Amino acid sequence: MWSQTIRRLSTSALTRVRHPKLRRSTHYATLTDKDVSFFERLLSSGRTITNPDECLPFNIDYIKSCQGQSQLVLRPKTVDEV
Repeated sequence: MWSQTIRRLSTSALTRVRHPKLRRSTHYATLTDKDVSFFERLLSSGRTITNPDECLPFNIDYIKSCQGQSQLVLRPKTVDEV
């Protein structure tokens, strides 16, 4: 079932493909291994997702028309982790 969901979601074109003139602001940083390590230490065990297949559902908007490219998903478990 999970693989069917991923297949269905992955048919959405990347937003950068659908809107090639849009450019990411240079004010945003690029994700680094140091960033990932920081969040893995900050959150409870297993509360970060870096596997591209597991990140995919979080990269699709709710009407399944746009697809992002996030490489890290944070899933805080407590208010303190937020």
